[in-house]
Amino acid sequence: MAHRSGGQAIELVSDAALAKFAVIDLSPTAEFLVPDFGARQLASWANRKFGTTFDAGLFAGATTPAAAAEALAAKARELYAERERGYAIDYAIEQTNALMQQDPVAALAQFCAFVKARYGLAWDPAQLPSNDPNELRRLLVERASAIATNETEARAAACLARGRDADSISAWFAEECMVRLGESEREEIATDPDGLVRRKLLDLPRLELTQFERWVLLSILDNAWKDNLHSMDQIRDAIGLRAFSQKDPRIEFKRESAKVFNEMQETVRDRVTDIAFRGRLAPQTPRVAPRPAMVAAAGAGAAPDVDAAAAAARALPEPRPAPQPPAAAERALASEAPVDPSSIPVVGRNEPCPCGSGVKYRQCHGKKPEATA
Repeated sequence: MAHRSGGQAIELVSDAALAKFAVIDLSPTAEFLVPDFGARQLASWANRKFGTTFDAGLFAGATTPAAAAEALAAKARELYAERERGYAIDYAIEQTNALMQQDPVAALAQFCAFVKARYGLAWDPAQLPSNDPNELRRLLVERASAIATNETEARAAACLARGRDADSISAWFAEECMVRLGESEREEIATDPDGLVRRKLLDLPRLELTQFERWVLLSILDNAWKDNLHSMDQIRDAIGLRAFSQKDPRIEFKRESAKVFNEMQETVRDRVTDIAFRGRLAPQTPRVAPRPAMVAAAGAGAAPDVDAAAAAARALPEPRPAPQPPAAAERALASEAPVDPSSIPVVGRNEPCPCGSGVKYRQCHGKKPEATA
């Protein structure tokens, strides 16, 4: 074989490589070669995450991942501010539509009482600004966006003028805002009535959204923490095998535990943002009876009296998830029926005790009785 120089060898290999790649179909890689591929992919992910219609132009000028993340975070904050203004309105309209099939007069009167309590608009149930729910929503969103700080201060002054004790402030919120104060809030009035009243009025437009956020956080944290405890049990059972690879089981246990905990936090953040931006709770629709006092007050365009406001507050429950059915054993005990052992869920030794004590089952009702002499 004739000896070839280094340059000839390189040329021979290059020709062979080009010939090989010439017959390979590279069309599937075309989507990765479009301009602004990274920005397009990030915008597509954000649209799936937040249910929006972002495009790659959102990240124009972002030369680093941190700059792109800041641009996306700023836009996400704007979107959530819009959700804060519209969530309570959507909830009230959806509840009114559901109640219209039972009692249209009471449903419209309740809706007008809600509009007056939250946004200070004296709408007449017999002559609403529009019969289109979308138009009503637009008007209320515009009003929610236009509420100024001086209006909130004026309402706070009116509340405190009634009295600075818990009973007076609670009565004012029930009449004017259709809101009942909790025990902790009544206790806070004794130390800081001004701060409590102003904070409550500022939080009033997003009251339903706050309840929804609490439910989401509690539900996701509860499930994530159970999964974390289960993973910790698995790590503990298998960590002794690390000694065979000349590793300290204690150090490995700390490392694996920290990793599992960080994964749990990432899971919680991911699930919360998924639901918080797009989810909602279906409003409760209890059967209501006509309320002449509330109908007359709303129809006259005047502020509802104490009885009418209290009735409206009772008819507008706070958003909460549908109650879960009791366990099989509890249902059987309530009806004095025999319990089917196969229908009773098994509680793990390291799971929280069902009695609600907050400790593990093996340390509470699952604790073995001590032997007696």
